[in-house]
Amino acid sequence: MKMNGIQASLLGLLICVVALRTSSAQTVKPGMCPPERFFESSFLTITRECENDNKCTGNKKCCEDNGYSICKPPAEERAGTCPENPNKTTERRVDFCTSDSECAPGSKCCLKDGGKTCLPSVGEKKGSCGKQPYCLIAERPYCNGDTGCSGDEKCCQPVCTQKCMKPL
Repeated sequence: MKMNGIQASLLGLLICVVALRTSSAQTVKPGMCPPERFFESSFLTITRECENDNKCTGNKKCCEDNGYSICKPPAEERAGTCPENPNKTTERRVDFCTSDSECAPGSKCCLKDGGKTCLPSVGEKKGSCGKQPYCLIAERPYCNGDTGCSGDEKCCQPVCTQKCMKPL
């Protein structure tokens, strides 16, 4: 079968469209983007470092963050706790992180002076909680790790909930 010029052009165009769609196929990397950071004011510039996860190196994902599209490591909660925060201000300030994954190894994303920032992780507090019971119906927890407990108290599970207690 012979093709005329129009048919050949249409076939060429179709091949180009298929090639473009195949090369721009998006793969979604595993994990979730960290929450957006809090800023005291909005910035006018809208920056796009990426359009999708394919544009980000390694395991990083393309995440929206206050008008910006930037490559960030997926959200992750690391072991350890944040250091004590003596200045318990209610005034909200700029966040420099929103997930431990945005911090260097050995650091956690912690609330300090009204905003979140990366701080060296403090290991688990001394002492133990004792044996944890088996629960059929879990109750609402009052803490999530030793970070949320004051002084030397640990986040323990004495019954079917977690709460701050003096360690054993």
